[in-house]
Parts: sequence; structure tokens; C-alpha cells
Amino acid sequence: MVDWSWWVTLRDPRDIWMKHPTLILNELAFYVVALLSLKHAVRNGGRWKYLWVATIIHGLTTEAVSYFLPDVDSFWHAQSSVMLLGKRLPLHIVFLYPIVIYQAYAAVSCLGLPWWAEPFAVGLGDLLIDVPYDIMGIKLLWWTWHDTDPNIYDRHYWVPWTSYIFHMSFACSFVFLINLGRKIKDTCVQRDEVASGVTHLQRLCFKPCSTDGSRIVAIAMDRELGAEEIEELRDAFKEFDKDKDGLIGCKDLGNCMRTMGYMPTEMELIELSQQINMNLGGHVDFDDFLELMGPKLLAETADMIGVKELRDAFKEFDTNGDGEISTTELREAMKKLLGQQIGHRDIEEILKDVDLNGDGRVDFEEFVRMMSR
Repeated sequence: MVDWSWWVTLRDPRDIWMKHPTLILNELAFYVVALLSLKHAVRNGGRWKYLWVATIIHGLTTEAVSYFLPDVDSFWHAQSSVMLLGKRLPLHIVFLYPIVIYQAYAAVSCLGLPWWAEPFAVGLGDLLIDVPYDIMGIKLLWWTWHDTDPNIYDRHYWVPWTSYIFHMSFACSFVFLINLGRKIKDTCVQRDEVASGVTHLQRLCFKPCSTDGSRIVAIAMDRELGAEEIEELRDAFKEFDKDKDGLIGCKDLGNCMRTMGYMPTEMELIELSQQINMNLGGHVDFDDFLELMGPKLLAETADMIGVKELRDAFKEFDTNGDGEISTTELREAMKKLLGQQIGHRDIEEILKDVDLNGDGRVDFEEFVRMMSR
């Protein structure tokens, strides 16, 4: 017969309130903040839901293993209202992980760091949240550490330095595995799309109208997207994927949108930037890009200026075909457009306004920005 008392033990919260009030307040605070984190994950969907669940699994596994390894089993928790594993693990401690790691991850995602750099930043963020909590926990007797264990002898405000290193390194490793898994998943999806000839945009805009999928019918904007249009969208994305890692930053998204003829307002760009920073780690892959822009672009199709048209216009300016518009080429193009010669000072003013990198020439990205004004 299973002895459930080893797995789960309950304690009357009123008794805790009488004898150890800060412990029950700490416990309640954990549940509230963990639920708020869960609300954020559910509201934003996608990887955030999986991240929240993964932090729970990570916390439960890490804590449980700690009680069975002699070199790590050097601390004891105060008895809270719900205790697990032979009264060693308080339930609310499991929710420490979606609080600390999840919050640190959400904050770091606003920085727009590369996927491989995020784990180190999350580790530091985890430490910043954990340090005051660890110090306060010792002071208020939420747990205690072994007094003579040499592994935890060196301490900072009664907290072993190894505890800080533990939290920082585990958070870093956890996020690295999460990001690596997402990177591998995206690579596999892209490879499958190439092999099958079906892109994410086709899945976004079309669905089978029969169970065997033999007939594909357009459900977006009552028309079917052609292969050239799909390639045009992909080309627009690749144009701003400077380092060819399959990602573009939120700063480049506005320019990328303009290459497709969709002219966003400043407010729309601010809203998109906030959404990308909070939900997508400050950068978007092609799938994220389509999820964000697919409906907008389909709705604006009638008014769109495509990449082809913009490139054709760029070639009219770039008479020598070197991929950049010089001062001379800009002056000649303006003369054709306006029917009169443009002064050197006016040309310099135009260049000053659109020449973002200050090289005295206009590349395609700068040309797109100029044409969208």
C-alpha cells in the first residue's frame, strides 16, 4: 500500500500564521506571482506557455534530486502548508522557478540579444532576483544551511556563495537548452518546408477543404497567393537578414515592411516593436514575421508596392549597377523626375537625410526609407 504521507503532507495554514507568519505570506506571494507569470504565458502563447511549464519541471526535478545527493543535501526548508517528498520540499518552492527564471527571461527578451547570448543574461537576471530573496530567507528562517559543510562555508550575508553560483549557472544552462531546442526545431521546420515545397505562408493562407488534403482552397482575402508573391515576401525578409541567421531585429522590421509596400505609421511600428521585444525576444524569424505581418499584408495587397517595383525604381537611379546611388546618379535621377537641374546643396540635404551610414551613397535599404516618406 502506497504511503501518501511521504509524497504529500499538509499543515494547517492557521498554525503557520500563529507560529511563523512571514512563511505563510511568502508562500502566498509565490503562488500569486507564479499565477501572474502563467497569465503572461497564456496571453502571449507560443513558446511562453512551454517555457512556463518547462520551468516547473526544471524546478521540481532540480529540488527533488538535491535531497538524494549527499554533496548537495545541505539545507532544510521550514514546514509550509504543503510539503512534498518526505516533508523536504515545500510546494511553493517549485513555483520559485517560473517566478525567477521566467521573469528574468521575459526581461532579457526585451534587450534583443542573439539567442546564444540570452542564457548568460538570464543567469545574471536570475541572480539579481535571487540574492535579496536568499538573504531574506535566511534571516526569516524560511530555510537553514548546514553549519559545518566545507562546500558552503564561504558565505555572503549567511548565504553560501555556491548557492548564488548554483542559481546563476542552472538558469543559464536551462535557457541555453530552451533556445537551442527552439533553434533546432526551426531548422527542422525550414528543412521540411524546402523538402515538401510547402511554406509557412502557404499554411497560413490556405487549408485543405477535404480530409485527404487533395484540394487546397484560399481562405485569405478571397484570392490565392501566387508563387511569385510568396517568393517576394521571402526575398523581402532575406534582404534585411544581414548575418543570414534567419532572424531580423525589430528595428529592421519597419524597413522590411516598407520594401513590401506596406507603409506603417510610427504608432504601428512602436506597437510592433513592443510586441516583438516582449513576446519574441527582440527579433523575429520568418515564421514569426509571417504571423505578425501576414494578415496586414493580405489586407493591404491592393495598395502594395512590391519589392520588384522598388528594385526597378532603384535600378533607374543606380545607372552603373554597383548597388548604390552616388551623388551624381541622384542628381541625374532628380533632373529626370523634376525636369530641372537640382543644386549641389539640395542633393547634399537629400543625402544627409537618407544616408544612414554616412558613406555618401544610398544603398537599397536607405532608398526604401527615402521612398516611404
